[in-house]
Amino acid sequence: MDEACCIQSTEAGQLVSVYYIDVETMKNIMKMTGSESLESILWLVCESHELSDMHLRVDERRYLNALNRNNAAAAIRFPMKGKINTRQMKLNW
Repeated sequence: MDEACCIQSTEAGQLVSVYYIDVETMKNIMKMTGSESLESILWLVCESHELSDMHLRVDERRYLNALNRNNAAAAIRFPMKGKINTRQMKLNW
């Protein structure tokens, strides 16, 4: 509120409104300290509600796991530990 008792939105509220960011995603963004690595920011994006309609298909797992295991290929900047088995792991490519 300002002096005239008018309600105003915060900058975060304006970003949520203009860019259609989910409230839960914005809460996670607001928890960031500013010292996060590129990999942790990428995980934050991959875990966002906006990308929840993406699915890991069964037939994709074999190819994604083969790429993830191939150490000679520099195609993957942040290789996963273990097998690709979640939507977030698929999106983190």
